[in-house]
Amino acid sequence: VTGDPFRPAGRFVAKVGLAYLFGGPRANDLPNLHAALTGRDEIGEWDEGTQLVWECRAELPHRGWAWYGAWLRSRGTFVSVELLPAALGWLGRTGDERTELAAAHRSSPEAGRIYEAMLAEGPLASGELRALSGLEGAERAFRRALGELQRHLLVTMFGSEEATGSWASSVFELTARAFPIGRPPPALGGLSRLVAAYRDVAAAPDAAGAARLLGAPVATVREVW
Repeated sequence: VTGDPFRPAGRFVAKVGLAYLFGGPRANDLPNLHAALTGRDEIGEWDEGTQLVWECRAELPHRGWAWYGAWLRSRGTFVSVELLPAALGWLGRTGDERTELAAAHRSSPEAGRIYEAMLAEGPLASGELRALSGLEGAERAFRRALGELQRHLLVTMFGSEEATGSWASSVFELTARAFPIGRPPPALGGLSRLVAAYRDVAAAPDAAGAARLLGAPVATVREVW
């Protein structure tokens, strides 16, 4: 769409494959969307450019342009649609929304309940998720479980919903339903593609850095390097 402010963000993530939402001294192993759109690695003043980047968390996945969640280094991470099968394969995902329920429950009972709520009801705002998973009044447990689901690539942000106050409420959806890609590749094949993407975009790529980033043994990364 002509003049669509989210289009450059979608193109950037599609090009790099892996990107953080924001930069900073602890996020120098991958490019970040904030620097790409605003030219600033640090946030500094929260302006219209930073606000647009913030809205990309919800908008890009909702449009089917990229997965987003707290994945690499537990930071906000974008994964392009092209690279997502490799990431899912490396983490042992099945690509099937129902069989992934077992993985959610292995993560924690709270994560399992959150996953069950989305499996039954579809995309849900965070407030609805807390209520349906029985975690109202347990904000810390809820956030921890939701973070676990993102780190395992089981859920993604998926739009936002207007709520009271100054911030919209984040909506979440099952990754397998938001991005129905079929059966992911085997783990080693997925890791190989992720390492290749990392080598293309990291400022100073090295096998040990890739291993730390992707949670892989250094020896295995060197095999596919």
